[in-house]
Amino acid sequence: MRIPHTLWRILELKRNQWKSQDEFEEMQQEQLVKLADHASLNVPYYKNLKIRDIDDLADLPSLTRSDFLKNKDSLISRTANMNDLIVRKTSGSSGTPMKVLIDSKENTYRSANSYYAFSEAGMNLLDDVVFISHALSSPPRSAFVNYHFFDILETERDLLRQIKKINPNILWAYPSILVLLANRNQKESFNISIPRIFTQAEILSAPARELLKRSFNSEISDFYASMEFGRIAWECEEGSMHLLSDSMIAEVLDPSGKPIKNGKPGRLVLTQLFKYAMPLIRYEIGDEVSIGTKCKCGRGSHIISSIKGRLNVHVVLPSGNLYPATFVDTLLRNLPNLLEFQIVQKSRDLLLINVIESKPMDPSQIAKAINLAMPEPMDIEVAFVDSIKRDRSGKFTHLISEL
Repeated sequence: MRIPHTLWRILELKRNQWKSQDEFEEMQQEQLVKLADHASLNVPYYKNLKIRDIDDLADLPSLTRSDFLKNKDSLISRTANMNDLIVRKTSGSSGTPMKVLIDSKENTYRSANSYYAFSEAGMNLLDDVVFISHALSSPPRSAFVNYHFFDILETERDLLRQIKKINPNILWAYPSILVLLANRNQKESFNISIPRIFTQAEILSAPARELLKRSFNSEISDFYASMEFGRIAWECEEGSMHLLSDSMIAEVLDPSGKPIKNGKPGRLVLTQLFKYAMPLIRYEIGDEVSIGTKCKCGRGSHIISSIKGRLNVHVVLPSGNLYPATFVDTLLRNLPNLLEFQIVQKSRDLLLINVIESKPMDPSQIAKAINLAMPEPMDIEVAFVDSIKRDRSGKFTHLISEL
């Protein structure tokens, strides 16, 4: 029965995408009131929760990762069938791993959201898709698509040989993995051409996007997801990141916790509207984003105009004050010919910048640019590398502190 339900939901998403933002917000309000009523009656953490309007969300405190870990048992609905629940685990790359419980209906909705986003980005029935990730992840399965799963620990040459043999319609992986493959594809004349590349889990820089497009002769689509919520947003043909607005409500908060309405960046909080077994209302994803205006593609869903990456990540200055690493991160991403990088804080006075370059770069210019952006002078060492060590989830962390 689940496959028909999933197909029905995909068709519903395809119909809804052309609604206006006002229509999306009407749907969101209706679903939010139902979710809040359920949570108030059945979820101890949300006892006596009263929401009658979407604007009532602003009066609620956000739910942080720390809040979740302290109250995880009281977030489970009394109506949840424990035999029906599926456990999803976060990687723990930004702290203590989390276990999120979802029921079969939420799982169906998550699957439909992914299929919808992928199909709008160009995936077709029975496409061959090469998916590269770490061995601990769950290989995707589908009745509609032929997935080929490979471990990121395989060598670049072995991966490229297997990709060439399969000749896939789509290659799907972290940007950092794809950059390495694209460089080797060019240098060693594998001559692999792939119609589409899907990226996720790491910020895709403009130089990396251009390299992938050039090396594999591909159209590039980026996706935004989390283990807690599944698919969150996807990139359309106009280059906009569309939120799945009929599945969740997104808010951006300023440092004091007040909603930001003017498109400026802030903390992203999400409320998933079909999450009944373990509701997460105004949950802080941990990323800094901004919300944009309507996309010219004609879809009415809300737009994420920028994703600046993880919050709560700071460089410790020589004075001991904290400085958001996202400021340095943004500066580095805008440097031409810089494909990927990692900041390693060796001491309060010293930052090591590991850099993968597309063309020769002047290390002194990189160091000078960083120091111009820093509120206090620091020693900057630049190391040009062929690869960057990953964390246990298969991604690499842009800031490592050795303090």
